[in-house]
Amino acid sequence: MRRNPPSKLLPGVTAFLLGVVSAASARPAANIGQDTRRFASICLTGDQLLLQLVPREEIAALSWLAADPDLSPRWREARSLPAVRGGAEELLALKPDLVLAGAYSTPQTKAMLRKLGIPVLEIGIPNDFADLREQILSVGASLGVKERAEAIVRELDGRLVHFSKARESGSPPKALFVFADGSVPGGGTFPDAVLRAAGFENLGAILASKKPGGRERPVALESILLSRPDLVIFTAYHEGDPTFNGHFAERGIWRRLPFRKETVPFRQLATPDVENLSLVERLQTVREELTKPEEKTR
Repeated sequence: MRRNPPSKLLPGVTAFLLGVVSAASARPAANIGQDTRRFASICLTGDQLLLQLVPREEIAALSWLAADPDLSPRWREARSLPAVRGGAEELLALKPDLVLAGAYSTPQTKAMLRKLGIPVLEIGIPNDFADLREQILSVGASLGVKERAEAIVRELDGRLVHFSKARESGSPPKALFVFADGSVPGGGTFPDAVLRAAGFENLGAILASKKPGGRERPVALESILLSRPDLVIFTAYHEGDPTFNGHFAERGIWRRLPFRKETVPFRQLATPDVENLSLVERLQTVREELTKPEEKTR
């Protein structure tokens, strides 16, 4: 089958883009304060924020990862909403008033949207609960739902205060996360913040700091054993089709090692979200069990 050379396709591509530009130019300027608003997201962090902050009827589309149960904390809520792959053409057809995008989301898409007058709000990935708090308030203001954002932050702050009061004095037990690829998150990461909020010392902050990069690095089993953890937390990813490391964690030498082992869904760490507080609560229960004095035998 013969294919048309690129030179013969150019007129058609050019005509299509001209039509897109004309349609966008005829579209009224975005006004976030208007009654009918349409928002879209092309990143996981933006997906979670839209699902928390605005009514479903105002969500034009979420990223295709929003409904992935391995990555998205709110995947159930996202299943019935339109999804996009992040291409400029599909977003232009939705005529959104604002698009939430990650710092590393498709640069060509972000540039095209801005060129055609569609606002793009770039958001980062929070490294701790203070970052998450600030992000919710900032994005809420941009979406015109300041009061809703403030209500979510009050709930976040209240639960964190509750966790801090529940923490016991004395030396915290030692713990670390081990991801499905064998990497361990270090200090200055959201998993580090989760462990500290639950009352643990993150051994990953020490082990990963000895590696180049220092934030999330593979760590040898021997190094983990020598650090003498009280708790190792594995992350379940693609539970129906586990990775080699996941299989090894369930059936290999890990099962015979003398420390507490827990497994949590990777989605509870993949995207920082208020929903992740449920993981803090679970780990706090584990900490209480680890630090509970043994009953004296009669």
